[in-house]
Amino acid sequence: MKRNFWDLLLFIVKRVAVMLLLVIGVTFITFFFSHIMAPDPARLWAGRRANAARIQEIISLYHLNQPYYVQYWYYLKGIFTGNFGVDPSTGAPILPQILSRFPATLELVLASVVIMVVVGIPLGAIAASRNGKATDHVIRAFYLSGWATPSFLGALVLVLVFTYYLNILPPYGIISPFVTQPPAITGMPILDSLLTGNVPAFLSTVQHLILPATSLAFLNFGIATRMTRASMLEVFPLDYVKTARSKGLSEYAVVYKHALRNALISTVTVLALLTGSLLSGDVVVEEIFGWPGIGSYAFNAVQTENFPEIIAVTVVFSIGVIIANLIADILYAVLDPKVEWG
Repeated sequence: MKRNFWDLLLFIVKRVAVMLLLVIGVTFITFFFSHIMAPDPARLWAGRRANAARIQEIISLYHLNQPYYVQYWYYLKGIFTGNFGVDPSTGAPILPQILSRFPATLELVLASVVIMVVVGIPLGAIAASRNGKATDHVIRAFYLSGWATPSFLGALVLVLVFTYYLNILPPYGIISPFVTQPPAITGMPILDSLLTGNVPAFLSTVQHLILPATSLAFLNFGIATRMTRASMLEVFPLDYVKTARSKGLSEYAVVYKHALRNALISTVTVLALLTGSLLSGDVVVEEIFGWPGIGSYAFNAVQTENFPEIIAVTVVFSIGVIIANLIADILYAVLDPKVEWG
């Protein structure tokens, strides 16, 4: 099957078009529940302690005295132009606050994905090569325990073991208060410390990142392990694996140099999907570890009943998941020769 750049470009354009429709669908759902289903949307957006003057200001700001279709138009226009509303308590725009916290969340999510790849994929390969044996059963029990563990419980156990018993890792924050923080170039402390050559800051941020990233990875790395195991079990009976064995290659070469390479197509695409879900699923982990990302921002918005912030975070998380799905589709199309681009 002949595949060229223009076919891939057309494939991406189609997926982007679908993505935009999904974004519009998300905006309609959030608008429905925040404007139509709410008994008093002006009071909800203004905050519980708002006075009459502030409520009138909110009605004017969000066009709540207009028909629903007009309200939705302004709501949709605001989202696509970066206007996600204002904080009712301070009057500050919400989107800049979310964007300022996004690099910290992205750093945490990427670190957890790295842990899932480094730990989950080799465990999946080992489980597949020991299919039905004791090692396979132990690995499966291990990743199933990760799925079954509530996020707050896993995080608290890690803090209890590595901070209070072993006293080797810090339990809170993103960098030690005794270390000079690097300038915010990218907003990711680890990357910023590397770019500025600040070794103490780099070591401190890595130490602070280990527990939250491990906690987030432990809850989800079973997906990478299970996908790798299942894919390799499908690959083992294929002719090229049998040929590799018949040539007298070692089991290590057969498993890791031949079978694993082709089995990773599904795992890579699933990890791309998982990255989007991690963006919206780290609220509890960030709050427990005091990680200054979008998750802790969302947690605080819920606690203070800050409705505009809750809606804005919901939209941002949804867009993140949609973009991750787009990346997964593109990766799958590029990696799997059986997928048609046209």
